[in-house]
Order: sequence, then C-alpha cells, then structure tokens
Amino acid sequence: MKRLILIILASSGLAGAPAQPIVSDALGGALMGTVIGGIAGGNCHNQPLN
Repeated sequence: MKRLILIILASSGLAGAPAQPIVSDALGGALMGTVIGGIAGGNCHNQPLN
C-alpha cells in the first residue's frame, strides 16, 4: 500500500504543469509590496500588548 501511494505521488509530479508563467511585472510588484510591508510592520516594536 505504501508503494502504491509513493508511485501515485511521484507520477503526479510529472503530470503537473504551471497554469500561468510568472510575469516579471507581477514578481516585481510582489517584491515591492513585501519590502514596504516589512518596513511598515517592523516599525511597531514599542507598542504595549492588549
């Protein structure tokens, strides 16, 4: 049974394909949002906890 599950999981990786290619504009926007969010969220270290 373990061998069957392993075969199914291994072969499912061969059949998969990405639905859309990664677009450089989207990747750049995600990176910029991550940096801005890290700067904005990292500046909140002196607030008391509720």
